[in-house]
Order: sequence, then structure tokens, then C-alpha cells
Amino acid sequence: MFVFLLLLLFLVLFFTIEISDTSFSSNEAVKAQVSTQETEYEGIQIKTETVENEVYEYTVKYLSTDNDADKFIEKFVQKKRDTFIEAAIAKENKDKNFIKDIFKKDTNKKVPTLNIDLSIKYVSKELLSVIIHADVVGENGKKETISLNIDRSTGEALSLQDIMVNEGSIQYLKESLERVLQKNEDQNYTPEEVTLVKEISATEENYKVFYFTDRGFQIEFSEGVLDDSILEPFHVSIPYSLLTGIVQDSFLRSIYSDAFNGSTMVERNTQSIKPLDPNKKYIALTFDDGPNKSSTSAILDILNKHKIKATFFVLGNRVEKYPDIIKREYEEGHEIGIHTWSHPILTKLSMKEIEKEILSTSNELIKITGEAPSLVRPPYGAYNQDVKAAVNNPLVLWSVDTLDWKTKNPASILQMVKKSTCDGSIILMHDIYETTAASLERVINYLTKQGYEFVTVSELLNLNAPGIHYAGQVYTNRDSL
Repeated sequence: MFVFLLLLLFLVLFFTIEISDTSFSSNEAVKAQVSTQETEYEGIQIKTETVENEVYEYTVKYLSTDNDADKFIEKFVQKKRDTFIEAAIAKENKDKNFIKDIFKKDTNKKVPTLNIDLSIKYVSKELLSVIIHADVVGENGKKETISLNIDRSTGEALSLQDIMVNEGSIQYLKESLERVLQKNEDQNYTPEEVTLVKEISATEENYKVFYFTDRGFQIEFSEGVLDDSILEPFHVSIPYSLLTGIVQDSFLRSIYSDAFNGSTMVERNTQSIKPLDPNKKYIALTFDDGPNKSSTSAILDILNKHKIKATFFVLGNRVEKYPDIIKREYEEGHEIGIHTWSHPILTKLSMKEIEKEILSTSNELIKITGEAPSLVRPPYGAYNQDVKAAVNNPLVLWSVDTLDWKTKNPASILQMVKKSTCDGSIILMHDIYETTAASLERVINYLTKQGYEFVTVSELLNLNAPGIHYAGQVYTNRDSL
């Protein structure tokens, strides 16, 4: 009996020692090997940290920068790493088979592995966008794609709603996605991908992987959204010109400024469009083919004198020549729309050529105003289904043609206005003619005496949503709504 008790005591002491010897803690973690890789961005490096031991393995990447605000990304990755380590250690200590550990070492044991890869998508003074792919290999393995968009002035991570104009903007973002997929020329999206984007609801959760790039705003569809799908992860790139009125101007202006080498962009206070008084009469004065140094300046003087806001549909090749006049139009609160780059008949062009005419003009205006125009007027009023499909904005025609380009006579111009104008009219004039400038005072005086108030096209048509919402629509006057 004594021998039996002595043997039992020996076994208890033996296993107590083994238990204390075989439990694993984070204090025993092997020191990480760290390597540093330079990037194309000044002051930004990617660090790779690697650890291998009997309990876990990991390889993680994070950024090292000279901007303290960027530390959010490093802390985010390190938190993911630490959470993984704690889980691996807890599982190891829970699952240990001490008898097996004593008599036989398990040489085939597979330890959990964490891989965190990181790629930089966009860098500017104000913004930093990265994509993180986290992959846990082992029991309960998990893959995760995460986007981090950092406001570099505050060090805060931006949510999708943080960059939107308002809560309703996410629905317009969906319309932009669908517009891009509708063209589907260069991207080669599959029918299944197109269907997915159309059918899923517009929520932050479904659009949670988003990031800025030099070429556009990207939304990636991956884990979570595709869990019940056979689709591979894919992304959709939305041109920034489609995001006017959807993404806050401050972010777009920052991106535009960076894209156009820090060009100085004028600013103005933009008022939201309010419904017009149904008991009043309204018309919109519009001017095509400018700017012109002499006649456009004279027209702006007259409009300023009468405190009237008009809409100018400009040619890109003339915007390039007279940027100061565009600045003045914008600063004085007038609306600026696109009249193409070189005034071609759009119905005779290919889709690609139409898009180039519009985009090149839009970009030239963005350099000056920091804002992509929301309206397009096709030269000669010519459009067809291809034009409507190619242009991501409403097409604005007119209901009153003053024929100022033909008569070049102030009296004749006024007569056409008297003959054809009614409530809700969009009046077509051209600011490249001195005779049009000479007629404007009399036109304004006449319309004012008739009780009309002057508004921009967007105000007249109550186009208070982003331009993409009205893509494919054609307006000639307020009655065409």
C-alpha cells in the first residue's frame, strides 16, 4: 500500500511538471524577422514581419511612413496579428495531449498560419488607400479582403458614408456602377457579374471594399458579398467624372488637383437646387460655343449687372484657350455644361469618339473648377441611341432658337424671343457673337417686363440629383420633364 501511494505521488508530481513545461505562452514567441521594401511613393515603405514556431506561423505586411496619420494601418495589421497569435496559443494549450507529448513528438503537426498581404492603391497629401488580404490557414481558416482609406490629416479611417454627400448618395453610387457595367466594352464583365451588381442592394456592407486609384473609384466584390456565389472576386472602376454630387467635393477636388499636378482650382459656395414657385414664370438663358474673350466677357458683365445666372455650354478647345473666362463664369455662380471639344456631329462618331469629346472637355473644366459638369448639349442638337448611351449626363436641347448665329442682328434676336418664349423655356444663344452680346440687354428687359425670372437649366428642370441619375434623358424645356 505504501509503495502504491508513493508511486501515485510520483506520477502526480511528474505530470504537474509536464503540464507546466508544455503549456505555451506569447512570452515564448520567437523574435520576428523583419524586412523592408521601398515603394514608388516617397516616404512610404512596406515592412514584412515573419515568425515560425511550433504553435503558429505568420507573415504580415504593413506600412512604414513619415506621416503619423498613416500609423492606423500598422496598428490595424498588428491587431489582426495579435488576435491570431492569442487564438493559436489558446488552441494549442487547450488541445495538448500530454501523454502523447511525453512519449512521442508529433512531427506531422500542422500549425495555423496567418498571411497578410498589402498593396497600395492611392497616395496623395490628403488620402491614402490600401487593400489588405488576410488569409488564415488551418482549422476554421478564413479569407478576408479589407480596404483602408485614411484621411492623412486626421489619421482616421474613412467609411463609405464618410465620403458620400448624404445618406441617399449610395443609391446613386449603385446607378454609377450599373452605368459602367452597361457599357461593358473594355472591362469584359461576365453576365453573372453584371447581374450580381444589379441585384444586390446598395448598402455599406455590400460596398465595404472600396478604394481610390489614379484612374477611378474602385468597388471590389469579394468575401461576404460572394459567399453564396460561384463567382471569383472582381472589381468595378467608376470614373470620377461620374461621381459629381455623389462623393463630397472636397475629396474629388483633392484627387483632381493631384491628377492635374496641383493645378489651382477656383471655389464657390454651391447651393442645393430648390423647387421653383409654381405661381411664378421661369426661363433659362443658355449660351453655346464659348468662351470668347470679348463677347463672353460683355455678356457676363450684363448678367452680373442684372444679377442673373445663366448656363454656358462650352467647347473644350476654347476652354483650354480662355481658362480665365471659365473661372469668372464659375466664380459668379453660372452653370457650366459640356458642348464637346470640337463641335462635331455626334451621331456621325463612334461611341469611343463621343466619349473622348465629352471626357476631354470635362477634364479641361475640372482643371479650372475642380468639378465635373453635369449637363451636356450635343452640337446641332443631334443625338441618337449611341449618343444617349455614351454620355453619362442628361442631354439638354432648347425650346427657343434665337437664330443669333444666322441673323447676327439684335433686333431679329429680340423678335425670336418675343415670338417663342413661354413659361419653362430654354433659350438658345451663342456667346461668341458681339451681336448676341449687343442684344442681351434688350432681351433681359423684355423678359423681365413680361414677369419672367431667370434661372439655370438645372434649376429650371429641378435636376437636384447627380448627373448620372439623368443619364440618357433629353430635355428641351420644363414641359419635357
